[in-house]
Amino acid sequence: KTDYSIELYKLNPSIGINMSVSKNKNIWVSFSSSFETPTLSELSSNPYGDSGLNPQLIAQKALNFEFGYRSKMKNKYFEMVAFYIPTDDEITPYEIEQFPGRTFYRNAGKTSRKGIEIIFNHNISKKINFDNSYTFSDFKFREFTSGGNNLNDNYLPGIPKNIFNSNISYKTENGLIFLTEFIYNDKIYSSNNNDVFEKPYWLSNFKISKKINNKNLFWDIYFGLNNIFNTYYSDNIRLNAFGGRFFEPAPLRNFYLGLNLKVNN
Repeated sequence: KTDYSIELYKLNPSIGINMSVSKNKNIWVSFSSSFETPTLSELSSNPYGDSGLNPQLIAQKALNFEFGYRSKMKNKYFEMVAFYIPTDDEITPYEIEQFPGRTFYRNAGKTSRKGIEIIFNHNISKKINFDNSYTFSDFKFREFTSGGNNLNDNYLPGIPKNIFNSNISYKTENGLIFLTEFIYNDKIYSSNNNDVFEKPYWLSNFKISKKINNKNLFWDIYFGLNNIFNTYYSDNIRLNAFGGRFFEPAPLRNFYLGLNLKVNN
């Protein structure tokens, strides 16, 4: 029997500056460092066949650089954030032949995360609201070799490069709320090798709801229709799965009906 211990510790400084450009506009810059220890489930997945924790898995460390701009007006809101996150020893999942379906974890050398997040909301009127968000993610391995393959400049699996979400809601005089949502997901790689991927896809959803306050009772009734155009896509992607079992298909067109009831004291 071998006795060993794992010590995880780190000092993480951070600093941020926020400046008002005008009454409704401001910009900020920030720097921080992070230290993410493996979770118990990650440590307890030991690929070496021994009981106990995985002695090879260590904490991942990152530096976080961020620049942001925000503008608030009477009926509009705009926010843009650009970020850069270099990471050492990033914890990544994988599977092995001896234990298919079981997830193990290892450190992936160095990675680089660069991206932009944009939010734009517009209250067109008291009845119509328009919400949008967009994320650009350029996440790559910087220094990582696995199975004899040099994976430098490969994209991190499971993260689409572009994500766009837009929805518009309309509220009628009698309190009915109609919501239409459009979602775009870019290509998603399923493995570190970037040889298999989920194709880009659009989703369209619809929901109608009504909230009713009746004395001491609060009612929330809703009906929704998801994946209106029967798009084929994966509900879950198992990263670096053994035997090519990466994709778990999502439902095609489906609907739901719900009721929330709350008693007010």
